[in-house]
Amino acid sequence: MQTSFMRLNIQDDPLEAEEPDHGSRFPSTINDPPERGESRRAELRDWMAATGNSPNATAALMGQPKSKGELAAWLENPAVGLSSDLVTAIDGLLEDPGRLVGSLRDIIFCQTSIAADFWELFQFCEQERAMGAAFCPAGTGKTLAAQEFKRQHPDTILLTSNIKKRSSGAVLKEFAEALGFAYYGERAGAVVIEKIAETLFDYTPTVVIDESHLLGFEAFESLRAIHDLVPFPLICLGQETLLDVMRDRTKRKQWDQITSRLTIRRRLGNSITKNDVGLIARSFCKKLDAQSLAYLHRVAQGEGRFRTMTNLLKLSLKMGRGKVNLRVLREAKKFLMI
Repeated sequence: MQTSFMRLNIQDDPLEAEEPDHGSRFPSTINDPPERGESRRAELRDWMAATGNSPNATAALMGQPKSKGELAAWLENPAVGLSSDLVTAIDGLLEDPGRLVGSLRDIIFCQTSIAADFWELFQFCEQERAMGAAFCPAGTGKTLAAQEFKRQHPDTILLTSNIKKRSSGAVLKEFAEALGFAYYGERAGAVVIEKIAETLFDYTPTVVIDESHLLGFEAFESLRAIHDLVPFPLICLGQETLLDVMRDRTKRKQWDQITSRLTIRRRLGNSITKNDVGLIARSFCKKLDAQSLAYLHRVAQGEGRFRTMTNLLKLSLKMGRGKVNLRVLREAKKFLMI
């Protein structure tokens, strides 16, 4: 029952009709030692079992959709043999077994125009030791941009707030532990602030706080207090609700001390370009026609932005067994109710 939604019959579409297989016509042009052929077969079977992909889906994901019959026959009977193209595709997969799994399950970082804006913010704060903030809707790639910045700048401290880590004490605890010393408890907040500032005199990493819209006012005040003692690069990434709170007339005076220290502010992600959609979509599926890209662009304008679009595309790849067109995207969208 759990996998029934993936059994989309794409052959109903005449544009997607496949050539019929013709029995065991497969050329056996590879003369591997028997042990290599058997190990290749065993490794591929293990990969298919781990990922839940059928021979048909595996052939499609390797870019060999017309070789699905050949692959299935060889998996059943190695004496059938394999064409050189299919052997090359299998060996390429087995050299990096996470590659195709990632194409279906994980979102990779793409240098979109929005990501470039995040990067500009990160670099400015790093150079100026400034406080900055970016406000953007969910699903625009702020977390991926922060993670990629940390990957390229290993000294970066990336803190992520959530419903359990929104208080001043929780933020100071995570900050202290990232700097390598113990947290003394809620009552020692002033001591921890001074200890963090003392550490930052000798070591000044860039600090990025993701999901900062979940932080309470006291947490921001603690960060401000540290920054007043020792200026350091501090970037707060959050949804637009944080900006709304800061601009609220009834709370503006309360937030003045913090907003006045935000040297740079960016409001990002409200405009999703076709180029950005194409860049992300083709990182999942290189063969997408203009109709499919236009459809994905419309989806990306709604709630969830790129995240909703990529979830739709990943499910479409599974439902279409590696093939995606406008009809498959529409079927997947109905299932997801987006």
